[in-house]
Amino acid sequence: MTVMIPFLGAQLLPSMVRVAVAALLSVASFMALSVDIDFSQDLNITLIVLLFIKEGLVGFILGFLASLIFSAYEICGDFIDFFRAANMSRLLVPELKHQASPLGTLLFQLSLVMFLGLGLEQEVLKAAFMSFDHFPVLKLAPSFLNDHFLSSSLLIL
Repeated sequence: MTVMIPFLGAQLLPSMVRVAVAALLSVASFMALSVDIDFSQDLNITLIVLLFIKEGLVGFILGFLASLIFSAYEICGDFIDFFRAANMSRLLVPELKHQASPLGTLLFQLSLVMFLGLGLEQEVLKAAFMSFDHFPVLKLAPSFLNDHFLSSSLLIL
């Protein structure tokens, strides 16, 4: 998640700082969830690897969805600059380390400032912590897929 979301550093921060932010979020989520988790289950190495992959995919998807709004603003600025024939002037976006149009860069940074100014980063982090309700830590399948749904889908296959 820290790789994708611009307000968590995305590509602006050095990799060691991003790893530290990810570790901090991991420790915070472990402390919040350790009361609800029953660690008496028999876990083998295959299950642990699959659980790590599942958590990585869920975090990547949440980060991708959270970064879409910033990309939409940047693309909107790119379109406006293209249609006003100003696409020859390209700027380096320091947050993303790639080139974008001036208006695309402005709209991206403006959306980032508005996002942080309105406190929406707290809502994204709440949604990340609430994802553990729908995707339990020690289960591979989401909680909304019950045993009846899984058995009926296996019969269809």
